[in-house]
Amino acid sequence: MTLSKQIILSFWGDGSIVLKENDIKNRILSSFLEDVHTIENSKVNGFMKLWLYQFYAIQHLSWPFMINDLDKSFALELQRKVNVQLKRWAGIGRSVDNGLLFRTKNNFGLGLTSVSDHYQRMQLLKHELLKNS
Repeated sequence: MTLSKQIILSFWGDGSIVLKENDIKNRILSSFLEDVHTIENSKVNGFMKLWLYQFYAIQHLSWPFMINDLDKSFALELQRKVNVQLKRWAGIGRSVDNGLLFRTKNNFGLGLTSVSDHYQRMQLLKHELLKNS
Protein backbone atom coordinates (compact mmCIF):
# COMPACT_ATOMS: atom_id res chain seq x y z
CA MET A 1 0.00 0.00 0.00
CA THR A 2 1.34 3.39 -0.91
CA LEU A 3 1.58 6.23 1.54
CA SER A 4 -1.00 8.19 -0.49
CA LYS A 5 -3.64 5.60 0.50
CA GLN A 6 -2.82 6.03 4.19
CA ILE A 7 -3.76 8.92 6.43
CA ILE A 8 -2.03 9.90 9.66
CA LEU A 9 -4.66 10.50 12.27
CA SER A 10 -4.12 12.67 15.31
CA PHE A 11 -7.76 13.40 16.19
CA TRP A 12 -8.17 10.36 18.45
CA GLY A 13 -4.87 10.86 20.22
CA ASP A 14 -2.94 8.10 18.44
CA GLY A 15 -0.79 10.57 16.49
CA SER A 16 1.86 8.10 15.42
CA ILE A 17 -0.56 5.43 14.17
CA VAL A 18 -1.17 5.31 10.45
CA LEU A 19 -4.78 4.37 9.72
CA LYS A 20 -6.40 3.37 6.47
CA GLU A 21 -9.17 5.56 5.09
CA ASN A 22 -11.80 2.90 5.86
CA ASP A 23 -10.67 2.80 9.51
CA ILE A 24 -11.05 6.55 9.74
CA LYS A 25 -14.49 6.45 8.14
CA ASN A 26 -15.57 3.70 10.54
CA ARG A 27 -14.41 5.75 13.53
CA ILE A 28 -16.21 8.87 12.31
CA LEU A 29 -19.35 6.86 11.55
CA SER A 30 -19.39 5.15 14.95
CA SER A 31 -18.74 8.44 16.76
CA PHE A 32 -21.54 10.17 14.84
CA LEU A 33 -23.99 7.32 15.42
CA GLU A 34 -23.06 7.31 19.10
CA ASP A 35 -23.88 11.04 19.27
CA VAL A 36 -27.23 10.41 17.54
CA HIS A 37 -27.94 7.51 19.91
CA THR A 38 -27.17 9.75 22.90
CA ILE A 39 -29.60 12.35 21.56
CA GLU A 40 -32.21 9.64 20.86
CA ASN A 41 -32.03 8.40 24.45
CA SER A 42 -32.22 11.85 26.02
CA LYS A 43 -35.39 12.79 27.84
CA VAL A 44 -36.06 15.99 25.89
CA ASN A 45 -38.82 16.49 23.32
CA GLY A 46 -38.38 16.04 19.56
CA PHE A 47 -37.61 19.64 18.66
CA MET A 48 -34.96 19.85 21.37
CA LYS A 49 -33.46 16.68 19.87
CA LEU A 50 -33.31 18.48 16.52
CA TRP A 51 -31.55 21.36 18.25
CA LEU A 52 -29.04 18.92 19.76
CA TYR A 53 -28.47 17.39 16.32
CA GLN A 54 -27.82 20.85 14.86
CA PHE A 55 -25.54 22.19 17.57
CA TYR A 56 -24.00 19.01 19.02
CA ALA A 57 -23.83 16.09 16.59
CA ILE A 58 -23.11 18.11 13.45
CA GLN A 59 -20.49 20.22 15.24
CA HIS A 60 -18.67 17.06 16.37
CA LEU A 61 -18.10 16.30 12.69
CA SER A 62 -16.30 19.59 12.06
CA TRP A 63 -12.80 18.52 13.02
CA PRO A 64 -12.83 15.09 11.33
CA PHE A 65 -14.30 16.61 8.16
CA MET A 66 -11.63 19.30 8.12
CA ILE A 67 -8.50 17.24 8.73
CA ASN A 68 -9.36 14.09 6.77
CA ASP A 69 -9.57 13.81 3.01
CA LEU A 70 -12.95 12.14 2.68
CA ASP A 71 -15.36 12.10 -0.22
CA LYS A 72 -18.81 13.62 -0.35
CA SER A 73 -20.44 10.19 -0.69
CA PHE A 74 -19.34 9.43 2.87
CA ALA A 75 -21.15 12.55 4.13
CA LEU A 76 -24.24 11.52 2.15
CA GLU A 77 -24.07 8.06 3.74
CA LEU A 78 -24.00 9.63 7.21
CA GLN A 79 -27.00 11.77 6.29
CA ARG A 80 -28.99 8.77 5.06
CA LYS A 81 -28.36 6.99 8.36
CA VAL A 82 -29.77 9.87 10.44
CA ASN A 83 -32.69 11.08 8.27
CA VAL A 84 -35.18 8.61 9.81
CA GLN A 85 -34.42 9.84 13.33
CA LEU A 86 -34.67 13.48 12.26
CA LYS A 87 -38.10 12.89 10.76
CA ARG A 88 -39.25 11.04 13.88
CA TRP A 89 -38.01 13.84 16.14
CA ALA A 90 -39.77 16.44 13.98
CA GLY A 91 -42.98 14.41 14.04
CA ILE A 92 -43.26 14.13 10.26
CA GLY A 93 -43.96 11.02 8.21
CA ARG A 94 -41.25 8.83 6.70
CA SER A 95 -42.53 9.46 3.18
CA VAL A 96 -42.12 13.25 3.44
CA ASP A 97 -39.36 14.73 1.28
CA ASN A 98 -36.04 15.11 3.12
CA GLY A 99 -35.80 18.67 1.82
CA LEU A 100 -38.31 19.72 4.46
CA LEU A 101 -35.67 19.12 7.12
CA PHE A 102 -32.98 21.20 5.43
CA ARG A 103 -34.84 24.02 3.69
CA THR A 104 -34.71 27.43 5.30
CA LYS A 105 -37.54 28.53 7.52
CA ASN A 106 -38.47 31.19 4.94
CA ASN A 107 -39.04 28.33 2.47
CA PHE A 108 -41.20 26.40 4.96
CA GLY A 109 -38.47 24.08 6.17
CA LEU A 110 -36.90 23.36 9.55
CA GLY A 111 -33.57 25.01 8.74
CA LEU A 112 -31.34 22.11 9.81
CA THR A 113 -27.86 21.65 8.38
CA SER A 114 -27.36 18.52 6.33
CA VAL A 115 -24.20 16.49 6.89
CA SER A 116 -23.15 16.97 3.26
CA ASP A 117 -23.55 20.77 3.48
CA HIS A 118 -21.48 20.79 6.66
CA TYR A 119 -18.84 18.62 4.95
CA GLN A 120 -18.64 21.07 2.04
CA ARG A 121 -18.28 24.02 4.43
CA MET A 122 -15.45 22.29 6.29
CA GLN A 123 -13.67 21.48 3.01
CA LEU A 124 -13.99 25.10 1.92
CA LEU A 125 -12.69 26.28 5.28
CA LYS A 126 -9.74 23.89 5.03
CA HIS A 127 -8.98 25.12 1.53
CA GLU A 128 -9.04 28.77 2.64
CA LEU A 129 -6.86 28.05 5.66
CA LEU A 130 -4.27 26.26 3.55
CA LYS A 131 -4.42 28.85 0.79
CA ASN A 132 -3.86 31.78 3.15
CA SER A 133 -1.34 30.21 5.53
